[in-house]
Amino acid sequence: MAVGAPQALDALVALLGEPDDRDEGGDACGSGIDATYGWDDLTAFLGDGTLIGWSVRGATTPVPVALPLGLPVGTPLGVVEDRLGASAALWEEYDVWTIGDGGARWWAESGAPTAPVVLVSGGTSWCD
Repeated sequence: MAVGAPQALDALVALLGEPDDRDEGGDACGSGIDATYGWDDLTAFLGDGTLIGWSVRGATTPVPVALPLGLPVGTPLGVVEDRLGASAALWEEYDVWTIGDGGARWWAESGAPTAPVVLVSGGTSWCD
């Protein structure tokens, strides 16, 4: 399912079943996210019913999930940097290293090339 898909919750439930976790608390940070739904290591972020972002924290998902560039959680950060031809940057506010763009972003707890990616996300999936 692509970012921007309307009526996303119905489609996600049809594909993945009922979410294990849900937060429909409203847009607390101004990012446009007003609901968050989780299925194991997969999280979907919705705004007005539209899928505006997603994240994957591990390999436990209700269905196989294809990640951009085939680079999953656990990939060494240096491999992601080589594939993207760019360097990860420290997001000081959260003390995490990140690389990518709005289409996909990889996150690690260290900037070392051997540091494993701990999260892959796309679209809007955080408050900044």
